[in-house]
Amino acid sequence: MMEIEEIGYYNTLMVGDLDELPPPVIEDAPLLLERLKEDLWSFRYFWYEITQKFSSVEELYAAIQDLRKTIQEVKEKYRSIALGFPDLRIERNTHGGVSGSYFLIDAEGNRRFVIKPVDEDAGCINSDDFATPFTMSPLRDNMPLYHSSMREVLGSLIAEAIGVCDVVPKTVFGIFESDKFHDFSEGVSFSELQRYMEQCGTVTREKLCSVQEYVPNSKSLFEAIHELEMSGLSDEEIAQRFDQSNFEDANILLWTTYDTDGHMGNFLVYPKGMDQTGNEILGIKKIDNGLAFPDKNEQLRNNLSYLPNANKELSAEGKAKIDAIDVDRLAAQFEKMGLESAIPALKERIPYLKELAARPGITLKEMNTAMSKIGKKL
Repeated sequence: MMEIEEIGYYNTLMVGDLDELPPPVIEDAPLLLERLKEDLWSFRYFWYEITQKFSSVEELYAAIQDLRKTIQEVKEKYRSIALGFPDLRIERNTHGGVSGSYFLIDAEGNRRFVIKPVDEDAGCINSDDFATPFTMSPLRDNMPLYHSSMREVLGSLIAEAIGVCDVVPKTVFGIFESDKFHDFSEGVSFSELQRYMEQCGTVTREKLCSVQEYVPNSKSLFEAIHELEMSGLSDEEIAQRFDQSNFEDANILLWTTYDTDGHMGNFLVYPKGMDQTGNEILGIKKIDNGLAFPDKNEQLRNNLSYLPNANKELSAEGKAKIDAIDVDRLAAQFEKMGLESAIPALKERIPYLKELAARPGITLKEMNTAMSKIGKKL
């Protein structure tokens, strides 16, 4: 398994990481009320942290009631701009990582969109495997929960605003109702279910979701790199298989959004063209932007920096795109998405990004290293 940076009780995750972690053993937990000594709600991975914050069932249920109100308020806030997709059916994405995701399928069985409910993100109360009653992510510092759909949509809007829209599939809001959506009540034990329903209310499966265009004929960047390496290509030959302008745009996007989850499974590559000798040229699209736009400029993760293309200098076109970024315009879009708490970090990093881009001969890798340490200002 790839080495990952330790943060708190658990590690920063890649897809599949948490599946390998056993539930924590509580050795020195303080004396708790009897009903919170046993995990009757299938919290599993985060049970220890929950026992440190809640001392009774009543306190836990009060927090869950507050979260359900928040989920409803968020849904109503964006209902007027959410689009409808009445002719498409919903199918669960069984290989979608640690957060809930689904496909919208047309009559011919083709995948058209990927949808992600705002309340099924890892750490949210309706997450299938990683539910918590918290309002801040237990997996990322400086990342408020119940904003993942807004971040997904904002990622698409920001890409368009800074002139790199080709590297993010278009993403909008949608509201859907489906019995395939997951609800926290499904994990509550039979002995506790009646009390839970009485205190926390009936289940609703109408959800606000991000709706991202599906990328056909694509594969993960991890898979593509593996295939190129198995073909015996040199680093330079691998670099030539990627559209360098597209690769550069993807980096500019991540520096702007300060994505904390830019591992190789969250980039898709697709055939964009052919070179003069008939070799396929690959384009890149960044998906899963729900962990971008943190409240502080910490934990940037951009695995594009491991590719040989990152050793090339930032182009004149790239410098011009960065210089043209209007931070106030971006901040206004943050406000529309309810991400005001992330604006100070945005206004800190964009001037520094412009300063770096103005340096003669700077490479993409050097840019990424400096941006990842923005708080330290090399």
